[in-house]
Amino acid sequence: MSVSRILPGLVLMIGLCLSGCVSLLPEAGEDAAIYDLPGSQRAPTSDGPRHTAVLKVANVVCAQPHASARILVRSIKADLARDEPLAGALWSEPLPDLISHRLVESLRQSHLFSGVTQKNDPIDAAYLLSTTVNSFELRPTGTSLEAHVEMTFLLSHHKDRRLLESRTLGARVPAASLSKDAGISALSQAFSKVLEDLRSWLAARPLKPTL
Repeated sequence: MSVSRILPGLVLMIGLCLSGCVSLLPEAGEDAAIYDLPGSQRAPTSDGPRHTAVLKVANVVCAQPHASARILVRSIKADLARDEPLAGALWSEPLPDLISHRLVESLRQSHLFSGVTQKNDPIDAAYLLSTTVNSFELRPTGTSLEAHVEMTFLLSHHKDRRLLESRTLGARVPAASLSKDAGISALSQAFSKVLEDLRSWLAARPLKPTL
C-alpha cells in the first residue's frame, strides 16, 4: 500500500485516538466499502396529492468538503473544526447527487405534489425546492461517534424565484459502535429523520397550483 493511501488513515486514527476513540482504519489491503443512503422509509400511498401543483427539486448545494463521495469525520479541538475522510468507506456517488436523488424519490413517493421534477426535466413547475447541506458527518463524542445531519431548504415560486419560506432541519443519531457500518447506519437514520421532517413541513404549506 502506498504512503499516499496510508497517510489519510493515519491522520484519522490519531485524531480519533486523541478524542478517546479507537481507530477506524481498514485492515491492510482492504478496499473502500461503498455505501448508499436509504430511500423513503414510508410506503407509497394511493391517495391523491396533498398539493395540486408540480414541485421542481434544484441541485443540492454542499460546501466543501461535503461535495465529494468521501464520508467525513469531524473533530473539534480548541474551537477549530477538522474534517477527515472515514478510512475505507465512500458514498456510492458524490454526496450532493446522492441527496438529490433521494429527495426526488422521497417526495415522489409521498404524493404531496401532483408531480416532482428535477432541474433538467422539461416540465413546468409552480414551486422550486432548493437545498443546502450544512453538515453531514460523524463526530467523536468521548468514546463514541454521533451522526450530525443538517440541511436548509428554501421553498420558492419557480417562475420568479420569490421566496415563500425557508426551514433548517437537522438530526443527531448516536452510532451503536465505532465500526464503519454503525457510523454509516447512524448517518442514514439522521438523514431519514430530516426527510420525514421535510415532508411534514411541505405538507403543512397551503400551496396553490398556479404557475
